[in-house]
Amino acid sequence: MAVIWKDKIVINKKLIEGNAYLSDKFVTEKMKKDAMKLDRFILEELLLIKKEAQRNGLLALKGKDGVVRLWYFVGEKIKEFINKHVLPEDIKYIWRAFWENIPEEIAPGDKESTLVGSNRDPIYYCFLLGQYEEKFVVNAGHWRAWREFLDRKHIRDDQRIIKWISTRAELNPPSNWLRIFNREISRKLKNIDSSVYEDLELFRLLDQIWQEIFCSKRSTETQ
Repeated sequence: MAVIWKDKIVINKKLIEGNAYLSDKFVTEKMKKDAMKLDRFILEELLLIKKEAQRNGLLALKGKDGVVRLWYFVGEKIKEFINKHVLPEDIKYIWRAFWENIPEEIAPGDKESTLVGSNRDPIYYCFLLGQYEEKFVVNAGHWRAWREFLDRKHIRDDQRIIKWISTRAELNPPSNWLRIFNREISRKLKNIDSSVYEDLELFRLLDQIWQEIFCSKRSTETQ
């Protein structure tokens, strides 16, 4: 399969449109037709997501503190679509195709941003949130906190850290805790690949960071 990117170029004050087909393989005519079909599916799916988000009252959250619920919903639906319609090797090309079709109401950022299509793409971040449980995502932090966490690729890619964080989200931690914890773990692992740690070593380190940030602070406040 291939993914279509619809390029638009202005030449002599005229808008010229030309399609680019992205794939790791040689793109055949059949693959081009399939890519155009996939593009239509993406548009149809995004319109359905918008309609359902509106019906559930989620569109009203855009621009507000609770918007992470909207972006989780968008990401979960996109995850389901990708699992059904997109080959694993084509996923890296799919984000720009989503941006070219997404309604403004469910766009988690600016379509003209340089982040589009990168490993810091906001739609990709929604997709990553959609991999987790909604309760965990909402309890852990707001959208900005999650953006900061996901910006740190070497941390977000270690599923052991995600698993550990999910256990702390159930302990009624202080507000904005993910953002605070993320900054400290990023400092601790600044020049270290977490994969060098065995599971128990990593969990001890995370426990230590948690103790230093939150337990020590609570102890001081009660004195």
